[in-house]
Amino acid sequence: MSRHDYRLFHHGYSPGRPALGRIGANAVQDLAISELSTRKVSSEAGVRIWRAVKETLSVEQIRGIALEFRKIHGKFPTVASQEPVPTMEHLSWSTLDSAGRSGRHGLSPGQSLSKIIAPLRDLSEASIVEAARVYHAQHGRLPISNSTEELANQPGITWSIVDGAGRRGRRGLAQGRTLSVILAPLRDEFGSTPRGPRIGTLFKPALLESAILEAGREYFVRNGLLPDHHSKGEVPGMPDDSWGAINQAGQDGYRGLAQGRTLAKILAPLRVEFNLFSPQLTKAMVLDAARKFCELHGKLPTSTSEEPVPGLPDESWRKIAGCAYYGRRGLAKEPLHEILQPLRDEFGLLGTVTEEMIIFAAKEYLRLYGRLPTQLSTEPVPGMPNESWKGLQDIGWRGARGLEAGRTLSKVLSPLRSELKAARTVAQRLRDTRREPS
Repeated sequence: MSRHDYRLFHHGYSPGRPALGRIGANAVQDLAISELSTRKVSSEAGVRIWRAVKETLSVEQIRGIALEFRKIHGKFPTVASQEPVPTMEHLSWSTLDSAGRSGRHGLSPGQSLSKIIAPLRDLSEASIVEAARVYHAQHGRLPISNSTEELANQPGITWSIVDGAGRRGRRGLAQGRTLSVILAPLRDEFGSTPRGPRIGTLFKPALLESAILEAGREYFVRNGLLPDHHSKGEVPGMPDDSWGAINQAGQDGYRGLAQGRTLAKILAPLRVEFNLFSPQLTKAMVLDAARKFCELHGKLPTSTSEEPVPGLPDESWRKIAGCAYYGRRGLAKEPLHEILQPLRDEFGLLGTVTEEMIIFAAKEYLRLYGRLPTQLSTEPVPGMPNESWKGLQDIGWRGARGLEAGRTLSKVLSPLRSELKAARTVAQRLRDTRREPS
C-alpha cells in the first residue's frame, strides 16, 4: 500500500476510532477489500471498515441507542462523547454526527446528532408533575427552581434546567411556563405554597391579584396616586409585604403569580377606574404653550427646559418632547424642534440657512483665523451672530432649516477645502520656481 493510500486509510479509519473522515465510502470499501485480500490489515480492522461503510442507520435506531446510552451513563451523548456506542462499538458518536450532517448511512442530510436526539430531551408538563410528586414523597415538599436534585424520570435534568427551559420556551415547553406555574395544581393538591422570600422561619404566602388590586385601591384613597415598585410604606392589608416585593414576585412568576404580571400590569384596571390616564396632546396645544413661553423668556423651549409649561401645569417640556419623539398621547411622531419651526419664523429667531451662507461665513473665518472651521470651533460665525458651528453641523446632519439631510459642515465646506488645497499647491510651485537657479 502506497504512502498516499496509507495516509487516507489512517485518517479515514483507524482501529482506535473508526470514522468516515474526508474520503468517500466507495474508496474505503475498495481499499478494505484490497487490503483484506493481501492480508495487510487485520481481519478485525477490515470488518470494522466494511461494516462502517455498508451499515444503514435510521433516526429511530439512533434515538434508541441514545436512550440506552443514557441508561448506562446518566446523560445523553454528544458529538464529543468518547464512550462507545451501545450495540455499535465499531462506530463513534462523531461518526453518527458526520453521517447525519452529510446524509450518509441512509440518513437525510442536515441531521446532526443533536437534532436527532432533540425530541428525547424535550420535557412534558405531565412528566414534570409526576417527578414533582416523587420529589414531594421523598422530601415532604415540592421542588423549587434552585433545587439541586435531578428529576426521577429524567436523569441528568435538574429542576433549575426545567425552570430555565420554561422561562425561555425551550425543550418542548411553552414560554413563561416556569416551574412555579407548572406545579401550581400540586400546590393546591398538597396545600403548600411556592417558596418565596423568608420572614424569619416562615415563607410568605401566595399572592392573589384581587388582593393586590384592593391594596392598590386603598393606597390610592390614602395618597391620591397609585403605587409603583418604588413606593415606600406599608401595603394595605399586607403588612409583611412591600410594593417592590410584589412587583418582583409578579415579574419572576412566583408566589402564585404568573410570570410577567408586574405591579403596573396588575393595577392597570385601577387606572381606568380612577381615570388616571394622561390627557391627549395636540400640536396646536404645544405651539400655543411654546408661544407663551417665548413671550415670557425670550426664547423657545427645548427638551431640557426646566421652566413650567404655560397653560399645562401638569406637564414638562421633557415629557412633551418624549411624547412627540415617540408619537404618543395624540402627537404625530415628530421631534419637538420640528414642531416649533413655525415659531422660529414667527419670532424671527432662526431663519433659513443656505450652503452659500455657510461658505461665505467660512471664508471670512479663514481670513480672520487662517484655517477653516470645524464643528468643534468655538469662535463666532461671521455674519450669523445667532449661530454656532456646532449648530450648523447639527441642522445639516438632520436636514433642518432649509438644508438637505446629511449635508454636514464637512461636506458643505468640501469644495472650499479643495479650492484652498489647490491654491496652496500653486503657491508652493511658484515658490519652488523662484528658488531654481536661472
